[in-house]
Amino acid sequence: IGYAQVVAGKQGEWVIPEATPTLKAQRDFKRIGRAMPRTDFRDKVLGTATYGYDARLPGMLFGAVARPPRFGARLVSASAGAAGRQPGVVRVVIDLKAGFAGIAAQTRTQARAALSSLELRWEGGTTASSADLDAQIQAGSGSVLRRRGNVRSALSGGTVVQGEYRTPLAAHAHLEPLAALADVKAGGRIEVWASTQYPQMVIDDLRDVFGKDREVLVHPTQLGGGFGRKAGQHAALEAARLSAAVGKPVHVGWTREEDLQHAFYRPPTHHVLRGSVGTDGRLRGVEQFTAGGDIIWGQTGIPEFVRDALGFDPGGLLGQFMPYDFPAYRVVNRREALPVPTGYWRGLGVLPNTFALESFMDELAHAAGADPLAFRLRHLGSGEDGRRLRAVLERAAQAAGWGTPLPAGRARGVACCLDLGTASALVAEVSVQEGRVQVHRVTVAADPGLVINPDGARLQVQGSVMMALSSALHEELTIQDGRVVESNFDRYRLLPMRDAPPVEVLLVESGDEPQGMGEPVMGPAAAAVANAVFTLTGERLRTLPLRPSQG
Repeated sequence: IGYAQVVAGKQGEWVIPEATPTLKAQRDFKRIGRAMPRTDFRDKVLGTATYGYDARLPGMLFGAVARPPRFGARLVSASAGAAGRQPGVVRVVIDLKAGFAGIAAQTRTQARAALSSLELRWEGGTTASSADLDAQIQAGSGSVLRRRGNVRSALSGGTVVQGEYRTPLAAHAHLEPLAALADVKAGGRIEVWASTQYPQMVIDDLRDVFGKDREVLVHPTQLGGGFGRKAGQHAALEAARLSAAVGKPVHVGWTREEDLQHAFYRPPTHHVLRGSVGTDGRLRGVEQFTAGGDIIWGQTGIPEFVRDALGFDPGGLLGQFMPYDFPAYRVVNRREALPVPTGYWRGLGVLPNTFALESFMDELAHAAGADPLAFRLRHLGSGEDGRRLRAVLERAAQAAGWGTPLPAGRARGVACCLDLGTASALVAEVSVQEGRVQVHRVTVAADPGLVINPDGARLQVQGSVMMALSSALHEELTIQDGRVVESNFDRYRLLPMRDAPPVEVLLVESGDEPQGMGEPVMGPAAAAVANAVFTLTGERLRTLPLRPSQG
């Protein structure tokens, strides 16, 4: 029910109690902490759920929109050409000021087919390549985000270890491309059905174009995957522009090629770490340099000089800092404005950052001649964060059989992180055959505070693990002459079902407040796999996706 219905019978003034009400004891909860059935499963299984691609209205048309040949290119001239005479075409819509050229037709196939008949001229844009981005993303200078102790002194003695890590551009690769249906009434309400994670962003985008006072109603449909890409919805604005021009509802559904080549992406990162381990086997200090493209800033209108003055992107701070207790620590971050659009990707910075930090923690453990799990446990602090990380590390290790024999040709790796208030630890069991990493088993212990629905929490963990493994083992976008080379799943590879390992999920509760669950476990998966590969082969993989040279 809606909030208004809860208070509909309230009469008179609201009175704030002087004493804090006593909350129900956790032992008396009837629903919190128990698995509850989801109301959407039946429709999804039967194929009756409505996604953005499924939205329909009587008399609607279908739209297609011209895309620039490279990132940053501007539409400087456009005419209908022969497009208006193509079968099924109802209207060619051109707005040079907005850089928009689109077609409304009776069918989606007709609209897309007519695009090639438009006469368009684009200018400018980047000609950057992947090598250019890597050269731009170079850790080493920037803003000091954290400092304690004397790092220079700490690194002047003991056994000094250095590691350098990179992660590439990555796509969201959700199963349903962007899709929306818009019905724009002349001078009246705009109504939209869209796969969107953030309806208010759709409303704001439409009001920016059609007027700040315009009434806008958004119907969020089932999502078909989002992972940050559908925070707003470019297709909604495109459909609305076409609908306003033809006076009928118009549906725009992107192709897979459009979705991969004209989106925004997880930015590439570069990490350089130096650390020292003393003769007592304890960590003396770490110096950490990180560089990456924008995440949150990439999708906002904040001026560049403000971003530069701040010196970092808030999204890049997730998973940015080592959660261990040692005397000296210094973190220097550099943000780069890239010529390729970047933005939200599931977990924001937690997967790239944790991959680097937890891989490096493993390098330090091996330099100290210590068991990687024992080394981590030894360096956890006595505070709340340290206690929670210790609990999940020990729980995951015990369930995974850490330290027990494995079949020949297999090894285990461990990693952990603290993100969005949730502590998680992951143990991966892997093998390497003919230069290919195979993950056979994953064990995760997660402490999200209070667990509301155990089934939902486990599903979030399993989904996070699969997406993180896909990124760790396969995913990489290539930029050439200012555009994405990969156009479909034949080139942009995902983790196939046959390689999906069983994932055991152990929920460890601490506290009476629920914390993050949909993203934190994205952090440790790639590092745990890379650490297992090193234990098995002696080869330290410091770049995603993980590609061993032996096996």
